[in-house]
Amino acid sequence: MLNAKSLGNMPYWEVEQSGFQPDTPIVVALHYMTGDANALLFMFKDFPKPLRVITLQGRYPLGETGVGGYSWFPDEEPFYDQSEAEQAPDIRAEADRIADFLRELKGLYPAKVAVTGMSQGGDLSLSLAVYHPQVIDVALPLAGRLSTPMRPARVDSPQKPKVFMKVGTDDHIVSVESSHEAREWLQGQGYTAELREYPGVGHDISAAMVADIQGVLGGF
Repeated sequence: MLNAKSLGNMPYWEVEQSGFQPDTPIVVALHYMTGDANALLFMFKDFPKPLRVITLQGRYPLGETGVGGYSWFPDEEPFYDQSEAEQAPDIRAEADRIADFLRELKGLYPAKVAVTGMSQGGDLSLSLAVYHPQVIDVALPLAGRLSTPMRPARVDSPQKPKVFMKVGTDDHIVSVESSHEAREWLQGQGYTAELREYPGVGHDISAAMVADIQGVLGGF
């Protein structure tokens, strides 16, 4: 069951479970476009260890009062009709806002923090990893982008999260090639960055992806 809360000016939702301690590891889930705060909860179903699952929701409703889900990025003009260079400031601005929330969250709970997300949520997970590396310990982006316009020239922080990227081989929105390039750039910046490809998977979350994410979180 999701329990609605707020921290600072940001609402969030937390899965209520028994046995939480202040240092129970945290995973923050960022949904895809058309998703909502509930969209990624299935990824943590039956997780065998204590895990504080926190979900956030995009600010921009799609359709009347969000009946079509939510977007993380404004759509005054169709967001994906723009170039990646034009999209990049909105992605960065939303990552900055989430980073402020995560700093407050870490003050509330002295625990390790992982962030995961699909598509738009994957973009944000990677943006957090490179623009705010101190606020997370692990990034688990699914079908996320980190092209040249979406990243800084370099990352000087001595503290960098581990990054585990995931992409389907049949994803026609986020290509395997672009994911390889992003991983190589991350490694060049001193990140521990891994990429796994999932044969036959499109722009979607497969059962194998979920199992692999749970595997990382199990050793968190």
